[in-house]
Amino acid sequence: MSRLMKLILIFFLILIGLVFHLRNSQQVVLDYLIGSQEFYLSIWMFVSLVSGTLLGIFASLPVIFKLKRDNIRLSKQVNESEKEIKNLRALPVKDNP
Repeated sequence: MSRLMKLILIFFLILIGLVFHLRNSQQVVLDYLIGSQEFYLSIWMFVSLVSGTLLGIFASLPVIFKLKRDNIRLSKQVNESEKEIKNLRALPVKDNP
């Protein structure tokens, strides 16, 4: 993607986030064991979106690493098979009467 398109996309996402924040500017109270604190609803939505995304990425990492390892192993097998085929094609053919 071109650099200009990336900048336009980032600007558009920031604009959407700003509009979302302005339309959801009410505060919510977070009560935890030691005390409580007020935050904007849009901040909590953003934090939950980011944490969910990160948890999803971390949950999929073992599968991604396994697939990459399998891909490397299979690529080595293909290279070895291609070398063997090339060597077999170079051998002269023997006729058996």
